[in-house]
Amino acid sequence: MNSEAEAGPSLRRKKDAGAFGPLRYDEGVRENDAEWDDGIDRDDIKGAGPPSPNCDVAVRRGELAILKGAGASVIYEMAVRCFLEMGRPAVLVDGGCQADPYEVAAIAKRLDRERREGMTGSDRARRVNEDDVLRNIHVARAFTAHQLEALIVSRLEPMLNRVRPAFVGVLSLDALFRDDELDIYESRVMQVRCVRTLRRLAREHNVLAAATGNGAGRRGAMRQW
Repeated sequence: MNSEAEAGPSLRRKKDAGAFGPLRYDEGVRENDAEWDDGIDRDDIKGAGPPSPNCDVAVRRGELAILKGAGASVIYEMAVRCFLEMGRPAVLVDGGCQADPYEVAAIAKRLDRERREGMTGSDRARRVNEDDVLRNIHVARAFTAHQLEALIVSRLEPMLNRVRPAFVGVLSLDALFRDDELDIYESRVMQVRCVRTLRRLAREHNVLAAATGNGAGRRGAMRQW
């Protein structure tokens, strides 16, 4: 899995589809000193996640939460919190070309600062390296509905067995299934298969699991969620 196909998520080439790899920065210049916006609107986003001051609904271990209308930042924050609070990696499946290492790094910086505010002495001085966070968030991208289904149904469980994550997240679970060129019956069957697989994996691997989605696909394809 440590292949060249695991390049940074912002460089989305078709050949990268399906390869799980750590989040990485673009191949351009990295601006270490930049203050990146973590993308979270404190008043607008009250999503689900591990218990935190910014979340009023908790995702329960062993269950799948479908977050209709939530942004990618909610998934990022849950992934980062699992690493900061439990020291465990996270696995993400990107169905909307959203994986952004800069936003994840900004969230990690903010959460680490909040975490250290309640500490004293040497513990407070010890900062979490954002590169360590990115290396422990494994991402695979899908560019078609069939690729997304294959990632979730066939390739996700081997990855869970390999890295033993605390959190599994899916970005834009429904977006690729809204393609007008995709047969609606086939689309619904693939959606159901993905959701059932995610629920089974959450239960059998006892992990936190969440997916974002608009909740209303073409011709009501997502209404049964």
